[in-house]
Amino acid sequence: DSYGQVILKGKIENPNSDSFQLYENNSDPDPKIHTISLMEDGTFIDTLTLKKSYYILHDSKEVTSMYLEPSYNLNLTLDTKEFDESIVYKGKGEEINNYLAAKYIFEENLGLIHEIRDKSNKSENEYLVLADSLKTENIKFWNQHSGIPEDFRDLELADIDIEYRTKLLEFKLFAPRQSKNPDFKISDDFPDYYCEFDFNDETLLELPRFLTFAERYIFEKCEEKHKGKPVYNWLMELLIVTDELIENQRIKEL
Repeated sequence: DSYGQVILKGKIENPNSDSFQLYENNSDPDPKIHTISLMEDGTFIDTLTLKKSYYILHDSKEVTSMYLEPSYNLNLTLDTKEFDESIVYKGKGEEINNYLAAKYIFEENLGLIHEIRDKSNKSENEYLVLADSLKTENIKFWNQHSGIPEDFRDLELADIDIEYRTKLLEFKLFAPRQSKNPDFKISDDFPDYYCEFDFNDETLLELPRFLTFAERYIFEKCEEKHKGKPVYNWLMELLIVTDELIENQRIKEL
C-alpha cells in the first residue's frame, strides 16, 4: 500500500476528551492507530501519514466512520451533544465523508437492521424477506449519492453485497440454535451465500467485513472436505485449504 500525507483539521464542540483517536477499519489484522490532540478551544490540526482506507474516529465516547487517502485535506466540525447529526466535512474528500456520516444516521434509523438481529422467532422465509429488504434499502440510499467517486461507489456496493451474504450466513449458523421452534431446520434450497463471490478481489481488503467473510468461507470448505472426520491439526488444514482456494497472494497471507 502507498502511504501519503493527509491534513485533518477542524473543531469539536463540547469535547469528551483532550484528544481523539483515528484507527484503520479494514481487513488488516494489525490496524494503525493515530492520536490527535485538541487545543483548549476544541480546535485541532494534524498532518498524518496514512494509506487509503476506511477509518474510525473515536472521541472516547462516540465513534464515526471516515474514509481517507493521501492528498486529502479535510476540515471536520462536530458537536458531541449531537454527535452524528452535527458532523460536517469540508475540503478535499468531503463528498465521501459526508456520505459516510449520512449513512451512519440512515443505518441507525433503519428499523430493519434492529429487527434482523433477532433470529429466535423468525421463519426462514421471513428472515430472507428481511435480508432482501435491508439490501434493497441500502442500495436505494447508495443510489441517492451519485456524486461520490466511482471507485468508492463500487467499494460501497461491494460492502452492501458482503453484508447481505453475511446476514444469510449468520442465519444458517445461528437460527437453528436460537429458534424457539424445536423442529426448526434450514431448508435444502437456502441461498448459497458464497455463490459467484470473488475471494481473490484485492480491492475488497479495504472493507472491514471482507476478511471475516473470507475466513468463514475457508473454514466451511475445510469442514466440507473432511465431512466430520477427525482433524488433528486444524491450523495446517486451514492453510492447505486456503492455498487451494485463494490465488491472490496478498489475501492468502492475511
